Amino acid sequence: MRWCVALTNLVNRVFDRFGARLKVKLVSASVALGLVALVLSGTNWIEASWEGLGVGPSGQMQTTLFAGTEAYGYLLPLLLVYFAGLFLVSISSGSLRVFGAVVTFSSIVGLVLLWIQDLRDQDITAIAETLENSSGISGPALMDSLDITFLSMATLSGVFYVLMSLAAFALVLAGKRLDIKGRKVRRQASNSKKTNQDPISMWDNQR
Repeated sequence: MRWCVALTNLVNRVFDRFGARLKVKLVSASVALGLVALVLSGTNWIEASWEGLGVGPSGQMQTTLFAGTEAYGYLLPLLLVYFAGLFLVSISSGSLRVFGAVVTFSSIVGLVLLWIQDLRDQDITAIAETLENSSGISGPALMDSLDITFLSMATLSGVFYVLMSLAAFALVLAGKRLDIKGRKVRRQASNSKKTNQDPISMWDNQR
């Protein structure tokens, strides 16, 4: 996709200018975005309203609010995997650092895809039992009686998830560049060491 190519070129240019410092900046930005997203995920995402039947005064509208982490059980686990990947990136190097970046990117992309699907379908499967107990309505009549509203916090959380995915993608690219650069430096150092060996050392190595 065009945005992937554009982001790749941008990261490469920034990396050429800032070098290894880019990884630190990307990790810091990813952690900050993740912390904000974690807080937003715990805020109210869904408002369910129904006319009081069985529970509460008949004819009076009843309302219940649900947090994102309450309605969608995958949010917290995937965010924790995201942070675990960032931790691995921050303490490792080489291929292990690239692996941590891939884990970070995969977890947040999976979260974004699930978020899009659930908001599009207005999926409330996880909170259906709670709504049945609160409304006194069960079965197919439940969905017919409910007025489901996704609040602005659900959309705002999604914006941060997308930003996190972009930062994670940039982190993967930066990790690969650092890995390639590190291998090149080690190769050059190894070649230089072999070139600078004196004849006696070379003779000793060949014995």
